[in-house]
Amino acid sequence: MHMTSTLEFVELDSMDAPDDGWDWFRGFSYGVALGLIALSAT
Repeated sequence: MHMTSTLEFVELDSMDAPDDGWDWFRGFSYGVALGLIALSAT
């Protein structure tokens, strides 16, 4: 599944991120992106 690989990439990216202050922004951005993909897929 494309979404599974995307989630795995997000997890790895969060673990490698040195600045935890950007985690919330990164998570929000990916959440919006995944939401738009899910809406456009239906």
